[in-house]
Amino acid sequence: MLDKLAKGKSEIEIAEDLFTKIRNEFEETTKAERKVKQLRTIEQGERLCNEYVQEFKKVTRGSSYKRKPLIKE
Repeated sequence: MLDKLAKGKSEIEIAEDLFTKIRNEFEETTKAERKVKQLRTIEQGERLCNEYVQEFKKVTRGSSYKRKPLIKE
């Protein structure tokens, strides 16, 4: 970071570069990825089975999962 300051880059530019790198590394990038994450973390809790199944089906739409991978989840 100090070498970038020495080369004339402002602290704001350096911070923006850092935030961009962090977002690129850790941010969910697609709707399908968000859906898969939801699919892996939803729980029935105290809901009725029918309510849980409806949410499961809703989350699966757009997840890109089909057949066997979906069954595993």
